[in-house]
Amino acid sequence: MTAIRKYWIALIFSGFSVFSFAQDVHNNHAHPQNGEEKHTTDHATGSHGDCGHSINAPKEFNAGENAVHHISDANVINIIGEWYFHLPVILKDERGWTVTTSSAFHPHHHSNGENSHNGYVLVHGSVMRLTGSQFAEGQHKVDDYTHQEIEENGKKKTRYNAVIAGQCVPLEAKTTYDGGILGGGVTSFMDFSITRNVFTMLLTALILFLIFSTVAKAAVKRRGQAPKGLQNFIEPFYTFIRDEVAKPSIGPKYEKYMPYLMSAFFFILGLNLIGQLPIFPGSANVTGNISVTIVLAIITFLISTFSANKHFWEHTLWMPGVPAALKILILT
Repeated sequence: MTAIRKYWIALIFSGFSVFSFAQDVHNNHAHPQNGEEKHTTDHATGSHGDCGHSINAPKEFNAGENAVHHISDANVINIIGEWYFHLPVILKDERGWTVTTSSAFHPHHHSNGENSHNGYVLVHGSVMRLTGSQFAEGQHKVDDYTHQEIEENGKKKTRYNAVIAGQCVPLEAKTTYDGGILGGGVTSFMDFSITRNVFTMLLTALILFLIFSTVAKAAVKRRGQAPKGLQNFIEPFYTFIRDEVAKPSIGPKYEKYMPYLMSAFFFILGLNLIGQLPIFPGSANVTGNISVTIVLAIITFLISTFSANKHFWEHTLWMPGVPAALKILILT
């Protein structure tokens, strides 16, 4: 037993190495050999002429790129291999609403859809729209997806295309109100779908509701008695937030802020813990999404701003004990 204990770490890492090698071999041999399919030459070279390079073309394994793909937000959740957990897809364009699930796109390798659906396709797990009206209705077989670097309004960006019936059809991403800072902008459709991140947030909220409902019932039932079980597990977290965060930072009136502090703390903690799970329903990087952090920051800002007293505004706008000249410089 002593000998095994000495080498258990080495054995574990050896197992991971074998698994990683197997994955690399799978990636390098997942595509057809010469002569097996009509478009094999295109896949081997990764070229579709003026349509750009195939996103399915064989390439050297990139661990970082692979990890980012598996934690990114998407309209479908890849469980393992070709198994997917399908999510509701809710899209709005000038024609009206399109409501379906991600199964309509028949996702396969790297969450790319095999079919289009009413003018939409699934690329790397995200819904995109086909430009033009030729394939705007019904389902059509997608032969491949490509990407190419283009210049738009003086900025370089990556454009994706779908190859359908031998034709190269440019794709359009969903509307994102980021002012173009993150490469988004207003497009021809909006995506109101339950994405991977939204699903994880709803799941986390449900789990927290069940946990704290149980704890609350136990606290009422065992009033005046020593906590035990789940109540005993949760109580140290509560006392930590109360004694180490709320009281020192807020002061005597800390109690009215405790519900929000506890909600924010456990919500973020729950999201991060679920995100650590390498298998479904985990691995979602919710708190790494700037939209989520912005909303939490705005809620915190509104609560602190509208409940602030004169001392807060005095220290914010006209700091006591600071020379007037410096106050002007600090404020400007």
